[in-house]
Amino acid sequence: SEGNDLSPVTHFARDPKGQIWFSTYGEGLFMLNAHDPGFKSKPFSEHQVIHTFEFVNDHEVLLGTGTGLMLCNLSGSDTIISTTRIRNIPETKITGIQKKKKGPGYYISTENEGLFLVTLNKHNFQVTGIIPASDKHFVGVQQILEDSQSDLWIATMGYGLIRIKF
Repeated sequence: SEGNDLSPVTHFARDPKGQIWFSTYGEGLFMLNAHDPGFKSKPFSEHQVIHTFEFVNDHEVLLGTGTGLMLCNLSGSDTIISTTRIRNIPETKITGIQKKKKGPGYYISTENEGLFLVTLNKHNFQVTGIIPASDKHFVGVQQILEDSQSDLWIATMGYGLIRIKF
């Protein structure tokens, strides 16, 4: 176990090449170096907290921040460049991004504004509401996970673990 002076880690994910990345409160993304101790830093140009993230391809990543969902570019710069703010997702804390196991798209969970399905076609986004913000059982969503039967599991602060069958 190695310690350092980074701010708290918020999420881990693998890029399409299998490299492990992690996000922190306010310091951006970091790629673990498999061959040397340490990691490579990619600060976020907008200086926002990254709560969760998921790779779209080798050079683009969906970032879930405290103010919504963004598609960002990782190539060609030492910092993460925000290319597109996905406007049909409320400007609220994004708590989970789960790539669909079957078919295109990503499940997006917000802390208190509902659940969404986002499909990407280049830089065109289609956003579909799955669970509305008015459903009191889905307040305080912390994490989402799709299982092998394509059921969606939602971890909440007030109602525990909830399964949605699709």
